[in-house]
Amino acid sequence: MGNRDNQHDERREWLGLAIGLAGVIMFAASAPFTRMALESFSPWFITFGRAAIATFGAVIALLLVRRPIAVQHRLPAVFAGLLLVVIFPGTMALAFKTIPAAHGGVIMGILPILTALFAALIDGARPSPLFWVCTILGGVLVAAFALRESGFEFSTGDIWLFVGCPFCSLGYVISGKLSRHMTGWEVICWALLLISPITFVGVWYVWEPRFLNP
Repeated sequence: MGNRDNQHDERREWLGLAIGLAGVIMFAASAPFTRMALESFSPWFITFGRAAIATFGAVIALLLVRRPIAVQHRLPAVFAGLLLVVIFPGTMALAFKTIPAAHGGVIMGILPILTALFAALIDGARPSPLFWVCTILGGVLVAAFALRESGFEFSTGDIWLFVGCPFCSLGYVISGKLSRHMTGWEVICWALLLISPITFVGVWYVWEPRFLNP
């Protein structure tokens, strides 16, 4: 019985790693695709527009499972939605107006450091000393790269990314705490649904007729 449980836990761990890897690949692809979209659309229309499209999928998924969200989890889900669906994607889109996607992707390497910091402060996580050494070293390398690439002067795009990354990391930690009470996809679906009034008003507000002929 013990061996079977161990095998089950091991399979779940590998499944988690595989899903995490897929998420990292998709997140990495968001930078060049955002850069491409900026050729035809404004940064905030990209931000609100893709959130609005995702909201329709979230509604369908939540209708299928029919599991309500607990009252005490609604406000954290709203915060997670604002941070991960509006603020960080918005600052990222603004950044990629002036910097290449590859350059921005390296700067976003500070996300693990910030996420670990927020996890330690908010969630009581205690990473190992080696983890902190590696992440701090990584942060120094990211900052050095950004300075070197911009002629030792931060560009507007660099600043937008450095502003947005802490919001993204905070959103990750809040979402992680919520995922203890519901599945991860339910967290993002509820986050999308709960901030949908902001999303759809945002789409309407930033809409421009020229978007019909990109």
